[in-house]
Amino acid sequence: MTKDKFEGYFFMLSISAFAERVGVSTETVRSWIKDNRIPSHKIGKRRLINVDKLRDSLESDED
Repeated sequence: MTKDKFEGYFFMLSISAFAERVGVSTETVRSWIKDNRIPSHKIGKRRLINVDKLRDSLESDED
C-alpha cells in the first residue's frame, strides 16, 4: 500500500495566483472571499485560497 506523501495537506494558492489562474482581478477574488463564496485561510499575514475545499464544494454542488 502506497501512501500519498501529501495526504492530509491542502492545495493552497495566494490571492494573486488564484486570480491569475481563473482570469479575474485580485479585487474580485477578495470580494468572493469577503462574501464567503470561496474558502480561504489566513496564515500569518497572507490569505490563501483552499483550492481542494473549493473543488470539493463545486463537485458536491454538481450532484
